[in-house]
Amino acid sequence: QVVLSDSRLGGNSHGERAVELLFDHPDWVLLNQQGNPANPGAHESSTAVEILRDFGDELPDVLVAGVGTGGHLTGVGRALRLRRPDLRIVAVVPPGCSLKANRFQPHGIQGLAVGLVPDVLDVGLIDEEVEVDVDEARQMLRTLLRVEGLGVGLSSAANVAAAYAYASRMARGCRVLTFAYDGAADYLDLLDD
Repeated sequence: QVVLSDSRLGGNSHGERAVELLFDHPDWVLLNQQGNPANPGAHESSTAVEILRDFGDELPDVLVAGVGTGGHLTGVGRALRLRRPDLRIVAVVPPGCSLKANRFQPHGIQGLAVGLVPDVLDVGLIDEEVEVDVDEARQMLRTLLRVEGLGVGLSSAANVAAAYAYASRMARGCRVLTFAYDGAADYLDLLDD
């Protein structure tokens, strides 16, 4: 059975609905990505290990990551900071939102700034936040598909837009790492305009 939440109630309506269902069914299990330490733990023990292996001695200077559940930024950020203490960690947020200030407002980028600071997010890792609006993300989605042949989703496009914006301010040769962790299938209608 599929139970839908009312997204008009905010970005975390699905989480709130899941908790309601859990109260009605105490024998059910709520995995809760936003509060389960296994989320960043998995990224620390697998995603970060893959990055360290692939980058070798040339670790990135900057990590740019969108925050939905907080798992990528926290797990990878912690692991990379152990190897590179001067790593800059940048969170991608929609305009008017701030994880550091616990401030949110409605926006059109699914999966980012969901209306709460996730329990698993280590906000102390974040050096800076870069704002990307939905129009910038949509344009980057189109560019990545048409120019690079990458079918990514809107939050991934926002990550790439933020990484490009950040890299343009940095010295030549600066290495910026970001993530593209969703697909374009749910966003094909955005390619029509």
